[in-house]
Amino acid sequence: MEKSVKLQQIRGIARQKEVAAKLETLQQDCEKKVSQVIREKDDVITSVRKERMGLMEGNLESFAKVRALGTQIRQRQTEGKEKNFNKIQELQKQEWLNREQEWLNKRKHQTKTRPRWQRMKEKAKETEKRLKKERKEVEEREEN
Repeated sequence: MEKSVKLQQIRGIARQKEVAAKLETLQQDCEKKVSQVIREKDDVITSVRKERMGLMEGNLESFAKVRALGTQIRQRQTEGKEKNFNKIQELQKQEWLNREQEWLNKRKHQTKTRPRWQRMKEKAKETEKRLKKERKEVEEREEN
């Protein structure tokens, strides 16, 4: 019996060694799989980070383009307003010059016609003097 107990013990030890070897193999396989999953996870995280950085750079570039376009639009609006303002000023200046020229032409015309008015005024005064003189003569005759 002793031999059978010993044989059972040897078989039990062998079985334990076999189970221990299988467990070790399973543990190594499990560690390999965990290690592989960790590597894949790290690769995915790295990939996501790179993609996110790429998107952020793209967004920054787009934002910079939008700002540049906004600046160009404001600059063109300002230029347009300046052009319009300059055109309005030029038109007002031209209108002022035209009015001034009209006024000068009127003054020139008045200067030319002024002696005529003066002559008419002088004739009117002469006629008035003559009429007074004639009235006086008529009054003197009537008195005599």
